Amino acid sequence: MASGAEIPALDDLRAMPVIRTMHGGVQAGPVAAARNRVERVAYRAMARGELDVFLHNAIRLGLGTWRAQQSALGRLRNVFGSGRPGYVQVPGRILRQICGAREIDTRDEIEDGQTYLLRLDMAQEFLSDMRAADAGATV
Repeated sequence: MASGAEIPALDDLRAMPVIRTMHGGVQAGPVAAARNRVERVAYRAMARGELDVFLHNAIRLGLGTWRAQQSALGRLRNVFGSGRPGYVQVPGRILRQICGAREIDTRDEIEDGQTYLLRLDMAQEFLSDMRAADAGATV
């Protein structure tokens, strides 16, 4: 990431949970079932490069909501938009794959059809680790 993409007040993030569910639980019903089917196809299994792009874009959006939180108009945008300051939205299937790249077992905690909020600084750490592992593998 560019050097201008640092998170302001990083210590504020460390007090927040690392991962939490976005909707408070698994949603049921025909609409949720259809969305889950679409997610299963859309996010089947991403290659490392695709995970890199996904995380990079999610972090960019997360930084935007975090910076917007610093002003009154930005906070209003976050309230009415889908932004969650300090977090990036990650579908369960992708979060499971990201955690698997770091050898973190998430079989019992993360459900594929659920959307999770991953703390922004942890998403940046995951991306940095993935890029470092990829750079080490190509040397």
